[in-house]
Amino acid sequence: MVTAEARPPETARPESLGDRWIVLTGLSAVFLVEMLDNSVLNVALPTIGRELQASTTALQWVTGAYSVVFGGLMLLFGAIADRFGRRRVMLTGLVLLGAASLATMFVSTAGQLSRSGRAWEPPRR
Repeated sequence: MVTAEARPPETARPESLGDRWIVLTGLSAVFLVEMLDNSVLNVALPTIGRELQASTTALQWVTGAYSVVFGGLMLLFGAIADRFGRRRVMLTGLVLLGAASLATMFVSTAGQLSRSGRAWEPPRR
């Protein structure tokens, strides 16, 4: 027999099938925004290379840094969402993604896209 103390905590669940479709649509929209942002980065790489006089290695650092930071933030925001609410954190993440995307308008070197503002150069031999 299960006592009241052994029951798992109640979580907010969608009440109807229609509510579940709304949740699925919202999550799909967030995934679409992220995929579009990643696709725009890959399509823009030749232009970024020309405009910022970036080498192929620097462009690889840009895409690598984007992936690592995005993955790390997903882990961090997942843990935060468990504590403060998924909807609030999802909307905060979308706002931060938009702000970071807009901030790239002010970038003048490829190094600013990939790390702390210093352009990466391969070691000299």
